[in-house]
Amino acid sequence: MAVLPIEAPFALVANLVLLFVVAIEPYLFYVLTSVQSNGLADAASVVYALDVGGMFLMQAALAHMVVNGEKARLHGKLPLHPVVLARFTRVVRLDSLIGLVFVVSALPVFWVNTPIGYLRFYVWSASFLFNPFLAGLLQRRLSGKEG
Repeated sequence: MAVLPIEAPFALVANLVLLFVVAIEPYLFYVLTSVQSNGLADAASVVYALDVGGMFLMQAALAHMVVNGEKARLHGKLPLHPVVLARFTRVVRLDSLIGLVFVVSALPVFWVNTPIGYLRFYVWSASFLFNPFLAGLLQRRLSGKEG
């Protein structure tokens, strides 16, 4: 929010939505980890997936507003450093991807019991485990295009 221009449309709404989904995430995680019945666990995991997906998508939206604001020179007199702008661009891409993974994992097809556990939980884990790998891959691609 510190580098987001005041003139950015929907910045306040996106920030409020982000604050809301961040505020309810611990409660949803508690419900998810403490439920005893399989049906309630399924419902709790769907809501949790949508909540965490919403968090990542709102972060991506705010970072996208920063990138667009910089392209339109809405930040004022001092432009953002190109390295900082490249980081915001990576945040947009990675957070959008992880957000979509979580939102898609809310589909009922991901609530199947595999030999190692419920598929939805492993999709979530994979998105966090591959995040550093994807960040490094994007960094190498962007460095190759700049050089």
